[in-house]
Amino acid sequence: GRALPRAAYLAWRAAAGKRLAAATDPVAWALDEAARLAAIGAAPPVRGFLAAARPVLDEIAGYLAFEAQDTARVYPPVDLQRQLFAWAAASARRLVEAVAAGQDPGPPALGERLLCAQALHTHDLAGAPDLVTGLLSLAVRVCLARSAAPGAPPEVLAVSGFTHLHRSSGLGVILADHRAPLGAALLRG
Repeated sequence: GRALPRAAYLAWRAAAGKRLAAATDPVAWALDEAARLAAIGAAPPVRGFLAAARPVLDEIAGYLAFEAQDTARVYPPVDLQRQLFAWAAASARRLVEAVAAGQDPGPPALGERLLCAQALHTHDLAGAPDLVTGLLSLAVRVCLARSAAPGAPPEVLAVSGFTHLHRSSGLGVILADHRAPLGAALLRG
């Protein structure tokens, strides 16, 4: 909740980029950076954060299921938007099921390290209500991509698909509006 002078932000961003380059798991990196900025000490493991963020994940899954049903009523089966929401809804269900079972979301998704680097060096994080929320939102998006259901439209990689939905649909609004629950999940996880 505190403002950073530009020089301090740029110094953090440079250091965070070096930590990302050395990180073995981009999701754990995002949680570590969020914990560092929030000055709460060690970040929780990914599984713990996701379990604590379960109400937010349930809302995301509900939103994507609604959009999948809505677009299926309006668009033909070959429409990319319809296919994307159907696939994203199935992916979100898979993530919620994995979290409920105490499992990790899945193996790393193709492109997630690049997505994190791009988010760090573009307006993706700076455009969030705050950097901590941006990092937690990024972690959730990457976990959704890791849970990708089979049958994605051939034009869509999991990471780019959820990035598109974050920028173009209510997924981004849900994640931005859940600052408090995501922050609490970081603490409780």
